[in-house]
Amino acid sequence: MVIVSHKEQRAVEVLDDVLCDRCGKSCKGKIGNVNGLHFDVVGSYDSTHFPDAICGYVPRVDVCERCASEWFASFVRNPLEPECSESDAAER
Repeated sequence: MVIVSHKEQRAVEVLDDVLCDRCGKSCKGKIGNVNGLHFDVVGSYDSTHFPDAICGYVPRVDVCERCASEWFASFVRNPLEPECSESDAAER
């Protein structure tokens, strides 16, 4: 068997950090991972607040964990709080 190969150097883009669009602080965690939420915000044809993707503009939003937690606390149903049925609550 004959193997034909060569060496190449390639430039790669490495993500170092993401800044929160709400507070402006780093989304990097204590061990270096980038934590938080990323949204591509797309409205439908009759949307009144978000642009329709057909126009070619899709807003992108990054939010750190602290800001996401504060934001979720303002929701009617906080997605960070586990949902318990009445039978689950009675067992506790």
